Amino acid sequence: LKTINTPPLDVIRKSNKLIEARYRLSVWEQRLILTLLINISKQDEDFKRYRIRVADFASQWQLESDNSLYEKVHEAADSLVGRTLQISDDPTISKTVSWLAYVEYVRGSGVVELEFHNALKPYLLQLKKHYTEYQLGHVVNFKNQYTIRIYELLKMEVFRYKSVGK
Repeated sequence: LKTINTPPLDVIRKSNKLIEARYRLSVWEQRLILTLLINISKQDEDFKRYRIRVADFASQWQLESDNSLYEKVHEAADSLVGRTLQISDDPTISKTVSWLAYVEYVRGSGVVELEFHNALKPYLLQLKKHYTEYQLGHVVNFKNQYTIRIYELLKMEVFRYKSVGK
């Protein structure tokens, strides 16, 4: 179990297949996913169960910390277990995967525990090629779910362009 505080580098790494996947998440769900992603290091071989303090989450995303914030985080965490994404590694195969395998929220604790679904390992762990990375600070002020997705798609294309130019 790893408690999330403020990591030294808030770098998000995603496989390009994950960026291109079909999914629809609210801005709150995306913020939770991104908060988990900044805690995955390049060396991690397996997912951990992450403990997020809602007060730290609020600070990280520059949000007002009030009672409604705790409820929004709880609702977003619960919904991510049922939210799926469709990934296509091959034109003839489409995979449907849940974002999270585990969520625990103890009311009044201000803490939520989350764990990615194991099927996402190839798209988030040990990424060596065909991935995109950016700093969380680039999307902190985005208030719309579509803005984050568009940013990631554009960033992916920039990464592709730079790698072709080398």
